[in-house]
Amino acid sequence: MNKSLCHFLSRLFSKELDRETLERVKAVRFPEAAPWLDAGVNWNRAAAALEESDLEALAVDYVRVFLGAGLAEAAAAFPYESVYTSPKGIIMQDAWSRMREKLRESGLEIAVPSADLMEDHISVELEYLAALDGAAEQGEFARLHLQNWVPRFCIDVEKYAETELYRAAAGLLRAFIESGAAGGTETVTEQTATEETKAEPRHASAGGKSVSMTGSELEAVFQKLSGAYDIYGPAQDEKGAVRFRKLDRFSEIVTDRQSDFSPKEIYYPISQTLFRFDENNYTAALPESGKPILIFAHPCDINAIRRLDNIFLKNGGQADLFYASLRSRVKFAMLECPENGYPGCWCVSMGSNRTDGYALAVCAGAEGVQVRIADGMLLPFFSGAEESDYMPAFVEKNGREARLPRVGAVKQLQKVFDLAFWKDYNERCISCGGCNTVCPTCSCYETADYLDQENSRRGERRRVWASCMIPEFTRTAGGHVARPTPDKLMRFKALHKVFDYNTRFGGREHMCVGCGRCVLRCPEDIDFLDTVNRLHDEVERLISEQEAEA
Repeated sequence: MNKSLCHFLSRLFSKELDRETLERVKAVRFPEAAPWLDAGVNWNRAAAALEESDLEALAVDYVRVFLGAGLAEAAAAFPYESVYTSPKGIIMQDAWSRMREKLRESGLEIAVPSADLMEDHISVELEYLAALDGAAEQGEFARLHLQNWVPRFCIDVEKYAETELYRAAAGLLRAFIESGAAGGTETVTEQTATEETKAEPRHASAGGKSVSMTGSELEAVFQKLSGAYDIYGPAQDEKGAVRFRKLDRFSEIVTDRQSDFSPKEIYYPISQTLFRFDENNYTAALPESGKPILIFAHPCDINAIRRLDNIFLKNGGQADLFYASLRSRVKFAMLECPENGYPGCWCVSMGSNRTDGYALAVCAGAEGVQVRIADGMLLPFFSGAEESDYMPAFVEKNGREARLPRVGAVKQLQKVFDLAFWKDYNERCISCGGCNTVCPTCSCYETADYLDQENSRRGERRRVWASCMIPEFTRTAGGHVARPTPDKLMRFKALHKVFDYNTRFGGREHMCVGCGRCVLRCPEDIDFLDTVNRLHDEVERLISEQEAEA
Protein backbone atom coordinates (compact mmCIF):
# COMPACT_ATOMS: atom_id res chain seq x y z
CA MET A 1 0.00 0.00 0.00
CA ASN A 2 1.27 3.46 -0.89
CA LYS A 3 1.06 5.59 2.26
CA SER A 4 1.50 8.93 0.51
CA LEU A 5 -1.59 8.13 -1.56
CA CYS A 6 -3.48 7.33 1.65
CA HIS A 7 -2.46 10.70 3.11
CA PHE A 8 -3.44 12.46 -0.11
CA LEU A 9 -6.94 10.96 -0.14
CA SER A 10 -7.32 11.74 3.55
CA ARG A 11 -6.52 15.41 2.95
CA LEU A 12 -9.08 15.72 0.14
CA PHE A 13 -11.95 14.80 2.46
CA SER A 14 -10.74 16.35 5.72
CA LYS A 15 -11.50 20.04 5.05
CA GLU A 16 -11.81 22.61 2.28
CA LEU A 17 -8.88 23.03 -0.10
CA ASP A 18 -6.45 25.89 0.43
CA ARG A 19 -4.09 27.39 -2.15
CA GLU A 20 -1.20 25.11 -1.21
CA THR A 21 -3.29 21.97 -1.48
CA LEU A 22 -4.83 23.20 -4.73
CA GLU A 23 -1.38 23.35 -6.32
CA ARG A 24 -0.64 19.83 -5.17
CA VAL A 25 -3.97 18.61 -6.52
CA LYS A 26 -3.28 20.22 -9.90
CA ALA A 27 0.02 18.33 -10.13
CA VAL A 28 -1.32 14.87 -9.33
CA ARG A 29 -1.95 12.53 -12.26
CA PHE A 30 -3.10 8.94 -12.14
CA PRO A 31 -2.49 6.20 -14.71
CA GLU A 32 -5.42 5.67 -17.03
CA ALA A 33 -5.18 1.90 -16.64
CA ALA A 34 -6.66 -0.70 -14.31
CA PRO A 35 -7.54 -0.39 -11.51
CA TRP A 36 -7.72 3.39 -11.97
CA LEU A 37 -9.10 3.34 -15.53
CA ASP A 38 -12.22 5.53 -15.34
CA ALA A 39 -11.26 7.13 -12.02
CA GLY A 40 -7.88 8.16 -13.43
CA VAL A 41 -9.41 9.64 -16.58
CA ASN A 42 -11.94 11.66 -14.58
CA TRP A 43 -9.37 12.87 -12.04
CA ASN A 44 -6.81 13.90 -14.62
CA ARG A 45 -9.42 15.90 -16.53
CA ALA A 46 -10.74 17.60 -13.39
CA ALA A 47 -7.28 18.40 -11.99
CA ALA A 48 -6.01 19.81 -15.29
CA ALA A 49 -8.93 22.26 -15.44
CA LEU A 50 -8.43 23.72 -11.92
CA GLU A 51 -7.71 27.40 -11.40
CA GLU A 52 -7.17 29.35 -8.16
CA SER A 53 -10.49 31.09 -8.83
CA ASP A 54 -12.18 27.69 -8.27
CA LEU A 55 -11.32 27.67 -4.55
CA GLU A 56 -14.54 29.40 -3.52
CA ALA A 57 -16.78 27.05 -5.51
CA LEU A 58 -14.89 24.05 -4.10
CA ALA A 59 -15.30 25.38 -0.55
CA VAL A 60 -19.04 25.84 -1.05
CA ASP A 61 -19.33 22.34 -2.48
CA TYR A 62 -17.37 20.88 0.44
CA VAL A 63 -19.64 22.32 3.13
CA ARG A 64 -22.74 21.37 1.17
CA VAL A 65 -21.80 17.77 0.46
CA PHE A 66 -19.80 16.75 3.52
CA LEU A 67 -21.29 19.01 6.21
CA GLY A 68 -24.84 19.23 4.87
CA ALA A 69 -24.89 23.03 5.01
CA GLY A 70 -28.13 24.37 3.57
CA LEU A 71 -29.35 20.94 2.46
CA ALA A 72 -31.78 18.33 3.64
CA GLU A 73 -29.94 15.55 5.44
CA ALA A 74 -30.78 13.01 2.73
CA ALA A 75 -29.00 15.09 0.11
CA ALA A 76 -25.53 15.02 1.68
CA ALA A 77 -22.69 12.52 1.97
CA PHE A 78 -21.60 12.65 5.61
CA PRO A 79 -18.11 11.07 5.73
CA TYR A 80 -18.60 8.96 8.86
CA GLU A 81 -18.71 5.18 9.11
CA SER A 82 -21.51 5.38 11.70
CA VAL A 83 -23.80 7.17 9.25
CA TYR A 84 -23.49 4.33 6.74
CA THR A 85 -23.50 1.37 9.14
CA SER A 86 -25.95 2.30 11.90
CA PRO A 87 -29.69 1.50 11.63
CA LYS A 88 -30.71 5.16 11.99
CA GLY A 89 -27.89 6.55 9.84
CA ILE A 90 -26.54 8.97 12.44
CA ILE A 91 -23.12 9.83 13.86
CA MET A 92 -21.45 8.55 17.05
CA GLN A 93 -22.79 4.99 16.87
CA ASP A 94 -21.07 1.57 17.19
CA ALA A 95 -18.47 2.23 14.46
CA TRP A 96 -17.41 5.43 16.23
CA SER A 97 -17.05 3.56 19.53
CA ARG A 98 -14.97 0.82 17.92
CA MET A 99 -12.68 3.33 16.24
CA ARG A 100 -12.20 5.27 19.49
CA GLU A 101 -11.22 2.06 21.26
CA LYS A 102 -8.96 1.00 18.41
CA LEU A 103 -7.12 4.33 18.42
CA ARG A 104 -6.76 4.27 22.20
CA GLU A 105 -5.41 0.71 22.30
CA SER A 106 -3.02 1.12 19.37
CA GLY A 107 -1.22 4.13 20.77
CA LEU A 108 -0.64 5.33 17.21
CA GLU A 109 -0.24 9.03 16.57
CA ILE A 110 -2.86 9.95 14.00
CA ALA A 111 -2.47 13.45 12.59
CA VAL A 112 -5.32 14.90 10.56
CA PRO A 113 -5.54 18.43 9.13
CA SER A 114 -8.69 19.23 11.10
CA ALA A 115 -8.73 18.48 14.83
CA ASP A 116 -12.53 18.40 15.20
CA LEU A 117 -13.05 15.24 13.11
CA MET A 118 -14.58 12.32 14.95
CA GLU A 119 -12.76 9.03 15.11
CA ASP A 120 -14.78 7.27 12.38
CA HIS A 121 -14.39 10.09 9.81
CA ILE A 122 -13.05 8.85 6.48
CA SER A 123 -9.90 10.96 6.85
CA VAL A 124 -9.12 9.56 10.30
CA GLU A 125 -9.65 5.99 9.11
CA LEU A 126 -7.39 6.56 6.11
CA GLU A 127 -4.67 8.02 8.34
CA TYR A 128 -5.01 5.05 10.69
CA LEU A 129 -4.69 2.68 7.72
CA ALA A 130 -1.50 4.46 6.64
CA ALA A 131 -0.07 4.16 10.16
CA LEU A 132 -0.45 0.37 10.22
CA ASP A 133 2.48 -1.84 9.28
CA GLY A 134 2.00 -5.12 7.46
CA ALA A 135 -0.44 -6.32 4.83
CA ALA A 136 -2.41 -8.48 7.27
CA GLU A 137 -3.19 -5.59 9.62
CA GLN A 138 -3.99 -3.23 6.76
CA GLY A 139 -6.20 -5.80 5.05
CA GLU A 140 -8.14 -6.63 8.21
CA PHE A 141 -8.76 -2.96 8.99
CA ALA A 142 -9.84 -2.22 5.41
CA ARG A 143 -12.30 -5.12 5.49
CA LEU A 144 -13.84 -4.15 8.84
CA HIS A 145 -13.80 -0.36 8.61
CA LEU A 146 -13.58 0.74 4.97
CA GLN A 147 -15.03 -1.76 2.53
CA ASN A 148 -18.26 -1.96 4.52
CA TRP A 149 -19.25 1.68 3.85
CA VAL A 150 -16.83 3.70 1.72
CA PRO A 151 -18.18 2.51 -1.70
CA ARG A 152 -21.68 3.72 -0.73
CA PHE A 153 -20.25 6.98 0.59
CA CYS A 154 -18.44 7.52 -2.73
CA ILE A 155 -21.65 6.91 -4.66
CA ASP A 156 -23.36 9.61 -2.60
CA VAL A 157 -20.50 12.05 -3.20
CA GLU A 158 -20.71 11.45 -6.95
CA LYS A 159 -24.46 11.99 -6.74
CA TYR A 160 -24.54 15.20 -4.69
CA ALA A 161 -21.29 17.02 -5.52
CA GLU A 162 -21.60 19.86 -8.03
CA THR A 163 -17.87 20.28 -8.71
CA GLU A 164 -16.12 17.83 -10.99
CA LEU A 165 -13.14 17.62 -8.63
CA TYR A 166 -15.06 16.14 -5.70
CA ARG A 167 -16.87 13.70 -7.97
CA ALA A 168 -13.48 12.64 -9.34
CA ALA A 169 -12.04 12.41 -5.80
CA ALA A 170 -14.86 10.04 -4.85
CA GLY A 171 -14.02 7.90 -7.87
CA LEU A 172 -10.38 7.71 -6.80
CA LEU A 173 -11.27 6.75 -3.25
CA ARG A 174 -13.63 4.08 -4.47
CA ALA A 175 -11.04 2.63 -6.85
CA PHE A 176 -8.51 2.64 -4.00
CA ILE A 177 -10.83 0.69 -1.71
CA GLU A 178 -12.29 -1.72 -4.27
CA SER A 179 -9.07 -2.55 -6.13
CA GLY A 180 -7.32 -3.99 -3.10
CA ALA A 181 -5.00 -1.00 -2.86
CA ALA A 182 -6.07 -0.55 0.75
CA GLY A 183 -5.08 -4.13 1.49
CA GLY A 184 -1.34 -3.75 1.44
CA THR A 185 0.10 -4.92 -1.92
CA GLU A 186 -1.27 -2.55 -4.55
CA THR A 187 1.62 -1.10 -6.50
CA VAL A 188 -0.13 1.81 -8.17
CA THR A 189 0.76 5.16 -6.62
CA GLU A 190 0.20 8.82 -7.40
CA GLN A 191 1.79 9.81 -10.66
CA THR A 192 3.06 13.32 -10.13
CA ALA A 193 6.33 15.22 -10.42
CA THR A 194 5.98 16.55 -6.87
CA GLU A 195 5.15 13.37 -4.96
CA GLU A 196 7.56 10.74 -3.65
CA THR A 197 6.89 8.03 -6.23
CA LYS A 198 5.87 7.57 -9.83
CA ALA A 199 2.97 5.38 -10.91
CA GLU A 200 3.06 2.55 -13.38
CA PRO A 201 -0.08 1.02 -14.88
CA ARG A 202 -1.09 -2.12 -13.05
CA HIS A 203 -1.17 -5.20 -15.23
CA ALA A 204 -1.67 -8.77 -14.19
CA SER A 205 2.04 -9.10 -13.56
CA ALA A 206 2.29 -6.14 -11.17
CA GLY A 207 2.18 -6.66 -7.40
CA GLY A 208 0.94 -9.75 -5.67
CA LYS A 209 2.46 -13.11 -4.92
CA SER A 210 2.19 -16.58 -6.45
CA VAL A 211 2.12 -19.90 -4.60
CA SER A 212 2.00 -23.58 -5.46
CA MET A 213 -0.31 -25.88 -3.47
CA THR A 214 -1.75 -29.36 -3.40
CA GLY A 215 -5.47 -29.83 -3.74
CA SER A 216 -5.86 -30.59 -0.05
CA GLU A 217 -3.88 -27.49 0.90
CA LEU A 218 -6.15 -25.36 -1.25
CA GLU A 219 -9.23 -26.92 0.36
CA ALA A 220 -7.84 -25.96 3.77
CA VAL A 221 -7.35 -22.37 2.58
CA PHE A 222 -10.85 -22.45 1.11
CA GLN A 223 -12.31 -23.30 4.53
CA LYS A 224 -10.47 -20.35 6.08
CA LEU A 225 -11.70 -18.04 3.33
CA SER A 226 -15.25 -19.26 3.93
CA GLY A 227 -15.10 -17.77 7.40
CA ALA A 228 -14.47 -14.30 5.98
CA TYR A 229 -16.25 -14.46 2.59
CA ASP A 230 -19.39 -15.86 1.02
CA ILE A 231 -17.85 -17.89 -1.81
CA TYR A 232 -19.61 -18.62 -5.09
CA GLY A 233 -18.60 -20.48 -8.22
CA PRO A 234 -19.93 -22.54 -11.16
CA ALA A 235 -21.24 -25.83 -9.78
CA GLN A 236 -23.90 -28.33 -10.75
CA ASP A 237 -27.33 -27.92 -9.25
CA GLU A 238 -29.80 -30.69 -8.47
CA LYS A 239 -30.97 -30.72 -12.12
CA GLY A 240 -27.49 -31.00 -13.57
CA ALA A 241 -27.25 -27.41 -14.79
CA VAL A 242 -24.03 -25.53 -14.04
CA ARG A 243 -24.85 -22.24 -12.35
CA PHE A 244 -23.20 -20.00 -9.81
CA ARG A 245 -24.09 -21.02 -6.27
CA LYS A 246 -22.60 -20.82 -2.82
CA LEU A 247 -19.76 -23.33 -2.40
CA ASP A 248 -18.71 -25.52 0.48
CA ARG A 249 -15.51 -26.80 -1.18
CA PHE A 250 -13.26 -25.74 -4.04
CA SER A 251 -13.68 -29.19 -5.62
CA GLU A 252 -17.35 -28.38 -6.35
CA ILE A 253 -16.29 -25.93 -9.05
CA VAL A 254 -16.96 -27.17 -12.59
CA THR A 255 -14.20 -26.24 -15.04
CA ASP A 256 -14.55 -28.80 -17.85
CA ARG A 257 -17.54 -27.03 -19.42
CA GLN A 258 -18.97 -23.54 -19.75
CA SER A 259 -21.50 -22.70 -17.04
CA ASP A 260 -25.11 -22.56 -18.20
CA PHE A 261 -25.75 -19.34 -16.29
CA SER A 262 -23.60 -16.32 -15.45
CA PRO A 263 -22.69 -15.03 -11.98
CA LYS A 264 -24.87 -11.94 -12.57
CA GLU A 265 -27.65 -13.02 -10.22
CA ILE A 266 -25.28 -12.85 -7.22
CA TYR A 267 -24.77 -9.09 -7.43
CA TYR A 268 -27.87 -8.26 -9.50
CA PRO A 269 -30.65 -10.48 -8.04
CA ILE A 270 -33.44 -11.85 -10.21
CA SER A 271 -35.92 -10.23 -7.81
CA GLN A 272 -34.89 -7.42 -5.47
CA THR A 273 -37.10 -5.45 -3.07
CA LEU A 274 -36.60 -1.70 -3.51
CA PHE A 275 -38.88 -0.43 -0.75
CA ARG A 276 -41.75 -1.44 1.51
CA PHE A 277 -44.82 0.69 2.00
CA ASP A 278 -48.11 1.06 3.84
CA GLU A 279 -50.81 3.73 3.77
CA ASN A 280 -48.64 6.16 5.74
CA ASN A 281 -45.02 5.83 4.63
CA TYR A 282 -42.39 3.80 2.87
CA THR A 283 -38.99 2.39 3.86
CA ALA A 284 -36.08 1.76 1.50
CA ALA A 285 -34.86 -1.84 1.47
CA LEU A 286 -31.14 -1.61 0.74
CA PRO A 287 -29.47 -4.99 1.32
CA GLU A 288 -28.05 -5.33 4.79
CA SER A 289 -24.28 -5.28 5.18
CA GLY A 290 -22.92 -8.80 5.08
CA LYS A 291 -19.76 -10.71 4.38
CA PRO A 292 -17.67 -9.74 1.37
CA ILE A 293 -18.39 -11.95 -1.64
CA LEU A 294 -15.72 -13.93 -3.51
CA ILE A 295 -16.76 -15.29 -6.91
CA PHE A 296 -14.74 -17.87 -8.84
CA ALA A 297 -15.27 -16.98 -12.51
CA HIS A 298 -13.61 -16.88 -15.92
CA PRO A 299 -12.22 -13.66 -17.49
CA CYS A 300 -15.28 -12.99 -19.65
CA ASP A 301 -17.53 -12.89 -16.58
CA ILE A 302 -15.09 -10.65 -14.72
CA ASN A 303 -15.11 -8.30 -17.70
CA ALA A 304 -18.91 -8.53 -17.86
CA ILE A 305 -19.35 -6.99 -14.43
CA ARG A 306 -17.60 -3.84 -15.65
CA ARG A 307 -20.27 -3.52 -18.34
CA LEU A 308 -22.98 -3.74 -15.70
CA ASP A 309 -21.07 -1.26 -13.53
CA ASN A 310 -21.28 1.23 -16.39
CA ILE A 311 -25.00 0.65 -16.83
CA PHE A 312 -25.95 0.86 -13.15
CA LEU A 313 -23.33 3.22 -11.74
CA LYS A 314 -22.25 5.56 -14.54
CA ASN A 315 -25.22 5.83 -16.89
CA GLY A 316 -26.97 9.19 -16.83
CA GLY A 317 -25.17 10.60 -13.81
CA GLN A 318 -27.10 8.67 -11.16
CA ALA A 319 -25.69 5.57 -9.49
CA ASP A 320 -28.11 2.76 -8.63
CA LEU A 321 -27.74 2.30 -4.86
CA PHE A 322 -29.38 -1.12 -4.82
CA TYR A 323 -26.90 -2.51 -7.35
CA ALA A 324 -24.00 -0.71 -5.65
CA SER A 325 -24.84 -2.08 -2.20
CA LEU A 326 -24.13 -5.65 -3.36
CA ARG A 327 -21.52 -4.81 -5.98
CA SER A 328 -19.28 -3.10 -3.42
CA ARG A 329 -18.86 -6.42 -1.61
CA VAL A 330 -17.74 -8.43 -4.66
CA LYS A 331 -14.25 -9.70 -5.45
CA PHE A 332 -13.29 -12.21 -8.11
CA ALA A 333 -11.08 -15.27 -8.12
CA MET A 334 -10.20 -15.82 -11.76
CA LEU A 335 -10.36 -19.35 -13.14
CA GLU A 336 -8.08 -20.05 -16.09
CA CYS A 337 -9.88 -21.18 -19.24
CA PRO A 338 -8.91 -24.13 -21.44
CA GLU A 339 -6.29 -23.27 -24.05
CA ASN A 340 -8.75 -22.11 -26.72
CA GLY A 341 -11.64 -21.35 -24.39
CA TYR A 342 -14.86 -23.33 -24.48
CA PRO A 343 -16.32 -24.53 -27.82
CA GLY A 344 -18.93 -21.78 -28.14
CA CYS A 345 -16.78 -18.82 -27.05
CA TRP A 346 -15.62 -15.82 -29.09
CA CYS A 347 -14.15 -13.83 -26.18
CA VAL A 348 -10.88 -12.99 -27.99
CA SER A 349 -12.78 -11.09 -30.66
CA MET A 350 -14.52 -9.06 -27.94
CA GLY A 351 -11.33 -8.34 -26.00
CA SER A 352 -12.75 -10.02 -22.89
CA ASN A 353 -10.31 -12.93 -22.84
CA ARG A 354 -7.87 -11.10 -20.55
CA THR A 355 -8.34 -9.31 -17.24
CA ASP A 356 -6.41 -8.04 -14.26
CA GLY A 357 -9.58 -7.38 -12.28
CA TYR A 358 -9.10 -10.28 -9.92
CA ALA A 359 -8.20 -10.73 -6.27
CA LEU A 360 -6.98 -14.28 -6.94
CA ALA A 361 -6.11 -16.22 -10.09
CA VAL A 362 -6.28 -20.02 -9.95
CA CYS A 363 -5.04 -22.78 -12.23
CA ALA A 364 -5.85 -26.32 -11.09
CA GLY A 365 -4.11 -29.22 -12.81
CA ALA A 366 -3.12 -32.82 -12.27
CA GLU A 367 0.13 -31.76 -10.59
CA GLY A 368 -1.46 -29.38 -8.11
CA VAL A 369 -2.86 -25.89 -7.94
CA GLN A 370 -1.19 -22.59 -8.83
CA VAL A 371 -2.55 -19.43 -7.23
CA ARG A 372 -1.75 -15.79 -7.91
CA ILE A 373 -2.73 -13.51 -4.98
CA ALA A 374 -3.24 -9.95 -6.22
CA ASP A 375 -5.28 -8.66 -3.29
CA GLY A 376 -3.22 -7.99 -0.17
CA MET A 377 -6.20 -8.70 2.06
CA LEU A 378 -6.03 -12.34 0.98
CA LEU A 379 -2.30 -12.86 1.55
CA PRO A 380 -2.66 -13.98 5.19
CA PHE A 381 -4.85 -16.90 4.12
CA PHE A 382 -1.94 -18.29 2.07
CA SER A 383 0.81 -17.79 4.63
CA GLY A 384 3.26 -20.70 4.64
CA ALA A 385 2.45 -21.82 1.10
CA GLU A 386 5.34 -22.56 -1.25
CA GLU A 387 6.08 -19.55 -3.44
CA SER A 388 6.14 -19.98 -7.22
CA ASP A 389 6.57 -17.91 -10.38
CA TYR A 390 3.04 -18.61 -11.64
CA MET A 391 1.40 -15.99 -13.80
CA PRO A 392 -2.08 -16.66 -15.20
CA ALA A 393 -2.39 -17.59 -18.87
CA PHE A 394 -5.17 -16.28 -21.08
CA VAL A 395 -6.92 -17.61 -24.17
CA GLU A 396 -5.26 -16.22 -27.30
CA LYS A 397 -7.44 -17.79 -29.98
CA ASN A 398 -10.99 -19.19 -30.01
CA GLY A 399 -12.52 -21.67 -32.37
CA ARG A 400 -14.98 -18.94 -33.37
CA GLU A 401 -14.37 -15.33 -34.36
CA ALA A 402 -16.59 -12.25 -34.50
CA ARG A 403 -16.44 -9.69 -37.27
CA LEU A 404 -17.50 -6.52 -35.51
CA PRO A 405 -19.67 -4.16 -37.59
CA ARG A 406 -18.61 -0.53 -38.14
CA VAL A 407 -22.15 0.74 -37.64
CA GLY A 408 -21.01 4.27 -36.80
CA ALA A 409 -19.39 4.62 -40.21
CA VAL A 410 -22.78 4.47 -41.91
CA LYS A 411 -23.92 8.05 -42.45
CA GLN A 412 -27.63 7.23 -42.30
CA LEU A 413 -28.24 4.76 -39.48
CA GLN A 414 -31.78 4.29 -40.71
CA LYS A 415 -30.27 2.15 -43.46
CA VAL A 416 -28.93 -0.22 -40.81
CA PHE A 417 -32.35 -0.30 -39.14
CA ASP A 418 -34.00 -1.15 -42.46
CA LEU A 419 -31.69 -4.02 -43.46
CA ALA A 420 -33.75 -6.85 -44.92
CA PHE A 421 -32.04 -9.62 -42.95
CA TRP A 422 -33.68 -8.52 -39.68
CA LYS A 423 -36.97 -9.87 -41.06
CA ASP A 424 -35.54 -13.41 -41.02
CA TYR A 425 -35.98 -13.50 -37.24
CA ASN A 426 -39.75 -13.23 -37.57
CA GLU A 427 -39.67 -16.83 -38.78
CA ARG A 428 -37.19 -18.12 -36.21
CA CYS A 429 -37.26 -16.23 -32.90
CA ILE A 430 -40.10 -17.11 -30.51
CA SER A 431 -39.36 -14.17 -28.16
CA CYS A 432 -38.81 -16.36 -25.13
CA GLY A 433 -36.09 -14.17 -23.57
CA GLY A 434 -33.89 -17.13 -22.68
CA CYS A 435 -30.84 -15.47 -24.21
CA ASN A 436 -31.24 -12.48 -21.86
CA THR A 437 -31.54 -14.72 -18.82
CA VAL A 438 -28.11 -16.32 -19.26
CA CYS A 439 -26.30 -13.26 -20.62
CA PRO A 440 -23.85 -11.78 -18.07
CA THR A 441 -24.34 -8.23 -19.39
CA CYS A 442 -28.11 -7.99 -19.94
CA SER A 443 -29.52 -5.46 -17.48
CA CYS A 444 -33.19 -4.93 -18.35
CA TYR A 445 -35.73 -5.04 -15.52
CA GLU A 446 -39.27 -4.04 -14.68
CA THR A 447 -40.79 -2.96 -11.38
CA ALA A 448 -43.95 -4.39 -9.83
CA ASP A 449 -45.85 -3.85 -6.61
CA TYR A 450 -46.65 -6.92 -4.50
CA LEU A 451 -49.45 -6.31 -2.02
CA ASP A 452 -49.89 -7.96 1.34
CA GLN A 453 -52.62 -10.60 1.05
CA GLU A 454 -54.16 -9.51 4.35
CA ASN A 455 -53.80 -5.73 3.91
CA SER A 456 -53.92 -4.33 0.38
CA ARG A 457 -52.55 -0.99 1.61
CA ARG A 458 -49.29 -2.63 2.58
CA GLY A 459 -46.73 -4.21 0.33
CA GLU A 460 -43.40 -3.83 -1.43
CA ARG A 461 -42.04 -2.75 -4.76
CA ARG A 462 -39.61 -5.14 -6.42
CA ARG A 463 -37.22 -4.93 -9.31
CA VAL A 464 -37.45 -8.10 -11.40
CA TRP A 465 -35.39 -9.18 -14.37
CA ALA A 466 -37.07 -8.55 -17.70
CA SER A 467 -36.20 -9.24 -21.32
CA CYS A 468 -35.83 -6.84 -24.23
CA MET A 469 -36.63 -9.83 -26.46
CA ILE A 470 -40.25 -9.99 -25.23
CA PRO A 471 -42.71 -7.56 -26.91
CA GLU A 472 -44.51 -6.75 -23.64
CA PHE A 473 -41.31 -5.18 -22.31
CA THR A 474 -41.90 -2.17 -24.55
CA ARG A 475 -45.60 -1.71 -23.74
CA THR A 476 -46.31 1.79 -22.44
CA ALA A 477 -49.19 3.06 -20.30
CA GLY A 478 -51.31 3.87 -23.33
CA GLY A 479 -50.98 0.30 -24.62
CA HIS A 480 -48.50 1.02 -27.43
CA VAL A 481 -45.84 -1.64 -28.00
CA ALA A 482 -42.69 -0.07 -29.46
CA ARG A 483 -41.12 -3.31 -30.70
CA PRO A 484 -43.91 -5.80 -31.36
CA THR A 485 -42.10 -8.29 -33.63
CA PRO A 486 -38.95 -10.45 -33.34
CA ASP A 487 -37.11 -8.56 -36.09
CA LYS A 488 -37.32 -5.28 -34.15
CA LEU A 489 -36.44 -7.01 -30.90
CA MET A 490 -33.37 -8.70 -32.36
CA ARG A 491 -32.25 -5.48 -34.03
CA PHE A 492 -32.47 -3.64 -30.71
CA LYS A 493 -30.51 -6.30 -28.83
CA ALA A 494 -27.81 -6.75 -31.46
CA LEU A 495 -27.16 -3.03 -31.90
CA HIS A 496 -27.07 -2.52 -28.14
CA LYS A 497 -24.47 -5.27 -27.75
CA VAL A 498 -22.15 -4.18 -30.58
CA PHE A 499 -22.85 -0.49 -31.16
CA ASP A 500 -24.91 1.55 -28.68
CA TYR A 501 -23.03 0.58 -25.51
CA ASN A 502 -19.67 1.08 -27.19
CA THR A 503 -20.69 4.55 -28.36
CA ARG A 504 -22.08 5.63 -24.99
CA PHE A 505 -19.16 4.47 -22.85
CA GLY A 506 -16.09 5.71 -24.64
CA GLY A 507 -15.58 3.26 -27.49
CA ARG A 508 -13.15 0.98 -25.61
CA GLU A 509 -15.31 -2.14 -25.45
CA HIS A 510 -18.56 -3.70 -26.62
CA MET A 511 -21.26 -4.94 -24.30
CA CYS A 512 -21.11 -8.53 -25.55
CA VAL A 513 -18.22 -10.46 -23.98
CA GLY A 514 -18.43 -13.47 -26.30
CA CYS A 515 -19.24 -16.13 -23.69
CA GLY A 516 -21.63 -17.92 -26.07
CA ARG A 517 -24.23 -18.83 -23.43
CA CYS A 518 -27.05 -17.26 -25.46
CA VAL A 519 -26.34 -19.66 -28.32
CA LEU A 520 -26.47 -22.70 -26.06
CA ARG A 521 -29.68 -21.52 -24.43
CA CYS A 522 -31.71 -20.66 -27.55
CA PRO A 523 -34.42 -23.32 -28.20
CA GLU A 524 -34.53 -22.31 -31.88
CA ASP A 525 -30.75 -22.61 -32.41
CA ILE A 526 -30.33 -18.92 -33.24
CA ASP A 527 -26.62 -18.15 -33.16
CA PHE A 528 -25.95 -14.59 -32.00
CA LEU A 529 -22.43 -14.71 -33.43
CA ASP A 530 -23.92 -15.39 -36.85
CA THR A 531 -26.16 -12.35 -36.32
CA VAL A 532 -23.16 -10.15 -35.49
CA ASN A 533 -21.12 -11.42 -38.43
CA ARG A 534 -24.00 -11.03 -40.85
CA LEU A 535 -24.59 -7.50 -39.57
CA HIS A 536 -20.91 -6.79 -40.21
CA ASP A 537 -21.20 -7.98 -43.83
CA GLU A 538 -24.34 -5.91 -44.45
CA VAL A 539 -22.78 -2.80 -42.92
CA GLU A 540 -19.65 -3.21 -45.05
CA ARG A 541 -21.90 -3.37 -48.10
CA LEU A 542 -23.60 -0.12 -47.05
CA ILE A 543 -20.23 1.54 -46.50
CA SER A 544 -19.04 0.45 -49.96
CA GLU A 545 -22.19 1.91 -51.53
CA GLN A 546 -21.71 5.09 -49.55
CA GLU A 547 -18.12 5.44 -50.75
CA ALA A 548 -19.14 4.73 -54.34
CA GLU A 549 -21.73 7.52 -54.19
CA ALA A 550 -19.10 9.93 -52.87
